[in-house]
Amino acid sequence: MEHVHVRWRLDSNDENSCTIDIKVGVHFKKWCVMQSKIRAGAINEYKKEIELMLEVARSYIIKTMSNLSGETDKATSPSVTQDSS
Repeated sequence: MEHVHVRWRLDSNDENSCTIDIKVGVHFKKWCVMQSKIRAGAINEYKKEIELMLEVARSYIIKTMSNLSGETDKATSPSVTQDSS
């Protein structure tokens, strides 16, 4: 049986910008032959979910900001990177 664990960290860069650091790991109670493939699959699946969550949040923020200011915000797309540690 494996356990997926996640650590989220949010840092405000300035009034209109922030950085989200998300680390995902998989822990196995017992050694398994397919451990590396299961770990990679679990991390990739979680990565897809995080990308969707960030895109929904980004769309909501852009919509809210444009409604408040009457302008279209040119926010950058979120990027998701995989840390192998």
